[in-house]
Amino acid sequence: MYLMISSCSDIGFAVVKLAQQIENPLNEHYQAGLHLCRYLLNTCKYQMVYDGLSNESIVARSDSDWTQDPELYKSITSYFTLIA
Repeated sequence: MYLMISSCSDIGFAVVKLAQQIENPLNEHYQAGLHLCRYLLNTCKYQMVYDGLSNESIVARSDSDWTQDPELYKSITSYFTLIA
């Protein structure tokens, strides 16, 4: 039996950044949206599979970026958790 586990923080980040421009979109935002759609179409069959046969433990990573917004200095954080 296989259990599929996925993490799409990179997609969420891109969607949020595009959504922030919804009131005054420019051509560059449209192009970025198309790029995101192409990325999703080309990676929709990618997956991570946990088969339970490994003796590995849980591994977790995180990353923060404090300089993405130089005016407000809002933190942007992402994480990845690997099971076996």
